[in-house]
Amino acid sequence: MADAAARPFDVSLRAVFGIAVPMSLAHLSTPLIGLVDMAVIGQGGTAAVIGAVALGALLFNIIGGGLNFLRMSTTAWVAQAFGAGEPHEIRLTLWRALALAAVFGVLVVIFIEPILWAFLTIMGASAAVADPLREYAVARAWGTPLHLANYAILGWMLGLGQAKRALVLQTLLALTNIVLSVAFVYGFGWGITGVAWASNAAEVVMLAGGVMVMARAGILRPPPWRQLAERAAVIRVMSVNADLMLRSLILIAAFAFFNGASARGGDLVLAANAIILNIFSLSTYLLDGLATAAEALGGRALGARRREAFDKTVRLTLLVGTGVSLTITVLWLATGGPFVAFMTTAEDVRAMATTYLPWAALTALTGMIAFVMDGFYIGAAWTRTMRNMMIVSLIVFMAAWWVGRELFGNHGLWLALNLWLLARGVTLWVLLPRMASAAFAGRTVR
Repeated sequence: MADAAARPFDVSLRAVFGIAVPMSLAHLSTPLIGLVDMAVIGQGGTAAVIGAVALGALLFNIIGGGLNFLRMSTTAWVAQAFGAGEPHEIRLTLWRALALAAVFGVLVVIFIEPILWAFLTIMGASAAVADPLREYAVARAWGTPLHLANYAILGWMLGLGQAKRALVLQTLLALTNIVLSVAFVYGFGWGITGVAWASNAAEVVMLAGGVMVMARAGILRPPPWRQLAERAAVIRVMSVNADLMLRSLILIAAFAFFNGASARGGDLVLAANAIILNIFSLSTYLLDGLATAAEALGGRALGARRREAFDKTVRLTLLVGTGVSLTITVLWLATGGPFVAFMTTAEDVRAMATTYLPWAALTALTGMIAFVMDGFYIGAAWTRTMRNMMIVSLIVFMAAWWVGRELFGNHGLWLALNLWLLARGVTLWVLLPRMASAAFAGRTVR
């Protein structure tokens, strides 16, 4: 590793906001794309086609979430190599991630039919929904290798702290998707497949932008294969990625359980919870910018062997996170009623959603530490501990729901969700000093 003294850098509020603000805006483009796709199909589509778009978006969100380790692990290794002053390792990390993106992307294309069969079996969709969903999924699968390659390039940019460039590419993706969805559905009459191909074309445009950035950085040419396939490095990368993938699957399982418990509470509870769960989702997108700042700055500090910079990053991100999460919670408490009214005209759903709305608003506060700590653990590649604490937190969630369901009903379910978020953050926060001390002392920690 290069001499840390050659890589001094200062961590400031400006540095934190410089990454967090652009990435929060970039993350918000994700729900915007989904809303536009639903609106485009919703104008002339049947209920079955609208449902197919919703389920299709869910399916590829699950696939993307499960493979998001390509973005996270790339950010971690690039940030550490950047801090250590190792440009060659940065190049290797990016190209290893691109190679993995190609492999996993091709596997999704090949196995989309069995993936879709399993998804339809679990969801229990009707034949009227299954047929258009199959059209959408088969078309959309072709864009998966591009989507995963964009994950890798995005992770590389974030590892270097280039959040503004990442925002530009994410914005380009969103705008292209929106424009082409309208053009393909209304202009060419392609229906639900038009929405899928608009997403694929947007990935092409974003990838082209990413390749241009790579060319300007002088790393467009891949390293020799023997360096890319170096055994110890590949084992390290696959080990970290396996931990992150399992962690993502546990996360998905937790929300699947929440939705399942909501459904068992009846249609009214399911509808109300689904509406106000959007409050949690939107809060998450805003706080994820801080997680990205923690990844980039924390990983860079570790690579540079700068403990004081690492500790300062922890203090600043938690300080900013407290202020941001308090603001989000207060804003949702003040505006949640109009938001619910906008989302549905059904008075009974409105009334029930408003009853449980404070729980959803509270998730910004209870989840803030978890999001920030996730960033530090990803940036440091402490993924095994992160995975294990996710399992512990899931046990807390299940236990809290088991106790609370009889005593408090749906209030108990929301209480369990908030305790789960809190447990995720607190367990990682408590372990952080010990993990950091070991890492900066040169000991291998996972």
